[in-house]
Order: sequence, then structure tokens, then C-alpha cells
Amino acid sequence: MSNVFGKITRLFGYGSPFGRRGGVDLRFRSDALACPNCSKQSLKADREKLSCNRCGERYPIRDGIPVLLTDPKVRTKLEDIDYDMVHEIDSKAREYIYKNWSEVLSMCNVGHSNLLEIGSGTGLLTYGLVSNSAFENIHTSDISYKFIRILMDKMPNTRSSQYFYVCDANHLPFKRNHFDAIVGNSVLHHFLDYPVTLAKCFEMLKDRGVAIFTEPVREGHVILSFFSALLREIHLHTDLKVFNPEELEILDQISMRVTKHLRLNGDRERMARIEDKYIFSIKEMKALGKEIGYRKVRYINMGDKAAAPPPWGYKSQFLSAMKRQGIPLDKIEGFDFVFSCFGKTFSDALGGELVTPFGFFVFEK
Repeated sequence: MSNVFGKITRLFGYGSPFGRRGGVDLRFRSDALACPNCSKQSLKADREKLSCNRCGERYPIRDGIPVLLTDPKVRTKLEDIDYDMVHEIDSKAREYIYKNWSEVLSMCNVGHSNLLEIGSGTGLLTYGLVSNSAFENIHTSDISYKFIRILMDKMPNTRSSQYFYVCDANHLPFKRNHFDAIVGNSVLHHFLDYPVTLAKCFEMLKDRGVAIFTEPVREGHVILSFFSALLREIHLHTDLKVFNPEELEILDQISMRVTKHLRLNGDRERMARIEDKYIFSIKEMKALGKEIGYRKVRYINMGDKAAAPPPWGYKSQFLSAMKRQGIPLDKIEGFDFVFSCFGKTFSDALGGELVTPFGFFVFEK
């Protein structure tokens, strides 16, 4: 019996889903890990920590979860808010997100052994992956131990092969050529050095693996910014007065959001203090992916149906943005003529070439 246990321990370290430490289930796979400090596959687990035999770094294990941070003080400001309430995360939101993701995953011909989610937060995407996807092993990571604990409490008890890690996306602690798919739902634009994350994903993917990220898209956000500026100007210069001063300020902020990168002009110190750092250009992301080494980079619209063009007139996209900002939607109804004009020109002329404000970037290795 002890010989069998020894074989399991050597295979999984303390990362077997069946492993225990002081009565606590250990929910990680040590055979998937590399040291985030030196990138070597030299981590050894004991009862309290993971230790690197090469560089000597040590990483604590809290309640069965490895905390693989090179800087223990690093954190996300998103912990300071009620994340689920502010972002309206509920069962309906989880269902909508996974519907889009399942459609995009079905477009990608990848293996189904190992999937890694980066920046899982409190589990908006994770729940659907765990409940519905065909992947054998789902590895979930976030920089926030608090979020990982919230996420774990939400997960259905239908899968034993789910694993959890606290780590920094700028120093991902996973070995090379291990994952069939790496996914992230609205995460890259938070990372100051997102090209480093994409390059690390390339290393961690198997050949023919894919990294997929939903992100804000400049070619779609510029339309939201235009509508925001136009409605504000109509309010200020015509008799159609519907917004209060606070709402006018929100419209002004949205109108300038798409040009934020021009005003920041690469100031890393200022960008480091901002939670939402980037709105990505499709052309620039494709160029970056090719530079890193990905054989192909695709962009796919996100909406009620993945890859479909935005609804005619772009009104529903704009209403979603206004709802997130707290502007009553009935105040937008008086501007239907604006969306109709857009539909008769841009929607009719460009159709499928129009881009949604958020979309999928698919990086194929």
C-alpha cells in the first residue's frame, strides 16, 4: 500500500486531487508547475509550501491552494469592491458568457486534455467551463486568493479534475508545452505587460494549441465613443435636453475612452495605476501575435451569436454600455434617429465588417 502511495506522490507531488495536508484537500497539480521566479520545473511540495530546488524560492500553500507570487504584496484593486455586484455577475451572466465561449471553442480544433484559465476572478467564465466543457483537466488561476476562494465555493461538485492557483499573469508558474487551450475573459487589458503574458502563453501551449481572450476592441469602442460625443452635443446645442450634469460627464468620459492610449503616451507609471489600461486594435494584436510566433491570429465578434456582425444601428451595443454606466435607458430612446442614420449608412454598407466593442482574439500556435 505504501509503495502505491509513493508512486502517486511522485507523479502528482502534493498536487493530486486526492492529496491531503493536515486534513485539507490539496487542489493543484504539481506536474503542471514551473517556478515563477526561474521558470524551471523544480518545485517540490511539503506540508506547508512549494520550494524550488534551483533558485531556492518558497511559495506557501493556503487551504490546499498554492500561492505562487514572486511578490507577495502584489494585489488587484478589484478586491476593494463587491466584484459580482458591480459587474452584475449572476447565473444569467454566466450562461450568456459561456454560450459565446462554447461557440468559439467549437471553432478551434484543439485537444481536450488540459485547459488553463488566466484571471478567473470570481468565476464568470469558470462555472460554464467546469459544468459544460469537454476538457479533462481545468486549471484555474487568479492573482487574488480571495477571488479563488469565492470561485471555489461556487463551483458544482460534478468534476474532480479542477485545480486552483494563485499567481501573477506576468509570472505564470506553468511548464512549457502543457496546455491545449489557455483562456482569459476580459483580462489582458488589465496587464501592463500583456505582450509578456501572450509570449508566456505561447511557451505553455502545446503545438496546435490556442490562446483565446475576450477583450475591448478599439474598432468597436470608437463607435461607442462617437455616439457618446454626439448625444452629449445634441443635448448641449439643441432643445433635446434629457441628461443631468453627472450623466453628461459620463458621456464625456466615454467619448474620450478610446483615445486614452494617446493621452497616456506610453507613461508606464500612470498606466500602472489604472485598472483598465488598454483598448486593443485588431491590426496591432494580429501583428503582435505573429511577432511572438503564433502561426495565426483571428478576431471574432462577441454578441448574442459569436462571429455575427453587431445588430443593425448599433443601438443595443450602446444601450449595454449605458446600462453599465448607470444611465437610464429610457433617456436614450429619444435618440432613435441617430441609430437609424447609423444603420442606413454604416450597418447597410459595411455589414459583417463592423466590429463589436468586445470580441475574441484567438492566437493559434
